Amino acid sequence: MVNVTPGSNLTNINIGNIGNVSNRGQISGTKFNDTNTNRIFDPGELGLADITLYLDLNQNGFLDEGEPPTITSVNGEYSFLDLPPNTYILREISPPDFDQTTPDPILNVTPGSNLIVNIGNVSNRGQISGTKFNDTNTNGRLDPGENGLQDITLYLDLNQNGF
Repeated sequence: MVNVTPGSNLTNINIGNIGNVSNRGQISGTKFNDTNTNRIFDPGELGLADITLYLDLNQNGFLDEGEPPTITSVNGEYSFLDLPPNTYILREISPPDFDQTTPDPILNVTPGSNLIVNIGNVSNRGQISGTKFNDTNTNGRLDPGENGLQDITLYLDLNQNGF
């Protein structure tokens, strides 16, 4: 506010604008299946759908009320739009049977910024397969002519007690 009195000559009254640049920013990217665990969204790696990502404003590692969430699309794409300038930690609610391969990014959103961040996950589940066979020559390998055995129970000895 400028107070003008009769006969006054006011100078250096400057008024600034920032033009068409928004004072908001955005974060977007793809949540992807990092099949080779190299932390890079490589050709052939697919996006992961229906994963919740959020901006952890209080940095406690949990999605709390008031923290902005988003859910990845069918192609794994996500976005947070119209963000005020700030530093954000982008986190996920990890899907069952997957582990995150990329660290939780710390992002500095500035006016007009458009940050693109891809986040990788890999399945933490594997499989074991093979053939139970009659090792007639006792060499520990399945050789031609050695037949498979049926109706034998195999198990994973998770506590390593032999039972």
